[in-house]
Amino acid sequence: MVHLSGQMAPYRWATNGAPYGKNDPIVIDEGDRVRLQLMNMTQMTHPMHVHRHTFALPNGPQKDTLLVKPV
Repeated sequence: MVHLSGQMAPYRWATNGAPYGKNDPIVIDEGDRVRLQLMNMTQMTHPMHVHRHTFALPNGPQKDTLLVKPV
């Protein structure tokens, strides 16, 4: 589970409780299949993407960006 958190004022965003650059990367080897579960703990919809990759949604199309609604 990947938790998204943050706020607009001051402008700070975090993944799994750590700001960008201070969080642990999710290491994936070439050829691996990965399933990510995202939980948006903010108060606004947040766009998410995986750099240089597209992904498939369950029972859906290939995408490069997904809007994750707040919990």
